[in-house]
Amino acid sequence: MPGNNRARFGRSRDRQTVWTAVSVSDGGGHRPGACATGAAEWASRFPDEIHAAVCLASAARLSAQGIAFNCVGRRAIVTDPNFHNGDYYDLPSGPNLGLSLARMVAHITYLSENSIEKKFGRRLQHSGQLNYELMHETEFQVESYLHYQGSRFVERFDANSYLYFTRAMDYFDLADAYGSIEKALGRTNARFLITSYTTDWLFPTSQGVELMNSLVAARRHVSFVELTSPYGHDSFLLEVDPLAELLTPFLEQTLLASRSKSQN
Repeated sequence: MPGNNRARFGRSRDRQTVWTAVSVSDGGGHRPGACATGAAEWASRFPDEIHAAVCLASAARLSAQGIAFNCVGRRAIVTDPNFHNGDYYDLPSGPNLGLSLARMVAHITYLSENSIEKKFGRRLQHSGQLNYELMHETEFQVESYLHYQGSRFVERFDANSYLYFTRAMDYFDLADAYGSIEKALGRTNARFLITSYTTDWLFPTSQGVELMNSLVAARRHVSFVELTSPYGHDSFLLEVDPLAELLTPFLEQTLLASRSKSQN
């Protein structure tokens, strides 16, 4: 999308575009909830081609709370004076401040209350006492951390892309094209592994249970595990070993089942 065409990036309203955006969102700044939700959609769209689907801390749709946080992030971007209605690519500077703020807000949702308290508490960043200065933005360590996350994100992600992906996540609903989650997942014979985390409030366990119950109702093979972790939605990044212990036998059993089916 060269030149000014990028200013119109993301205006398509069809389900195909929404699904594509959700399916490809990854380490560029979006969360496994988006990718894993895309995995469930892949299994529904290509029921004869997908043999295993792993849904880590995900859901059939984004909650109202998730939409609310995305809304705040987009608002920060579009009200940045350097946004220029999305047509900023040939200008000296884009909406970096707005994108940074969007990332700071989003990053809070990836943490749990316990993890952020344990990591930072009320510790100060530069001195042993409060400065009582209104415009001092990084007085606390947690403030410095969020500013760092925002500034790093600007270096590797585009603001229009952020608007596009977050709105696609808002629009996406696994049941939308099929009438229900059960009907959507009933189209596939793929084996599912669904995990959630005890302190994940962005994609809570209740949403993973909804996926599991729909698969059970559709009489599909599903394994569900709620992992205990203090790290919120970021748990998958910080505690890899428990996932490996689940994924290895799950994929091995999927391979065996697939080979057995092909031989019969």
